[in-house]
Amino acid sequence: KDDTDTIIRFPSADTVTVETAGSERVRIASDGKIGIGTASPATDVHTLSSSDHIITHQSGTSGADVRLNFRDNGSIDQGGIHYAFNGNSMRFRTAQGERLRITSAGLVGIATATPRAQFDVIKATGNVIALFEGSNASQNHRVRIDTSGASSTSALTISNSNSNNQTSMYHSGGNNNLSIMGGQTAGAEPTAGTTRAIFATATELYHNGTK
Repeated sequence: KDDTDTIIRFPSADTVTVETAGSERVRIASDGKIGIGTASPATDVHTLSSSDHIITHQSGTSGADVRLNFRDNGSIDQGGIHYAFNGNSMRFRTAQGERLRITSAGLVGIATATPRAQFDVIKATGNVIALFEGSNASQNHRVRIDTSGASSTSALTISNSNSNNQTSMYHSGGNNNLSIMGGQTAGAEPTAGTTRAIFATATELYHNGTK
């Protein structure tokens, strides 16, 4: 049966369009760019919608994963976004490795596939696991969270614009004391500087070396 308002056209040199219900739906421009809902595709694939814009990737097999992979001119996917229906987790990859995962419970893990809290970060090498900065010049105006498996210490460090006004609070697994340090140079290790107070395991408080 003839369908007069559904047609493939060649409106100009090296251009193909597909129309349904009398309206253009898809265009392949002369430079190879594909437009869906637009007659002027600006990128390799350009979609345009006048209402909510939804693109669905669906697997025809129950439990099969859906992936959006990224690669350069090689044959290996370097990055991607991966939804695993087995367990219902969203995974983000860079440099061929998973970097972030959101579990079905909404827990976010960085460098861990099994986050144990709402936000769980695992640092395999180095000590600094989080850094919040107002200015990255001269390491000033920042809050830093450190942890070291080698020295069994965890620390919270705060510094401002004064280069010798960094304060740290750290816990040592060696003696289970909580120490507060002051007079540190911005960027110094949490255990450096002058000891201001120590909370000992026996609930004793030391200030300047005195109970």
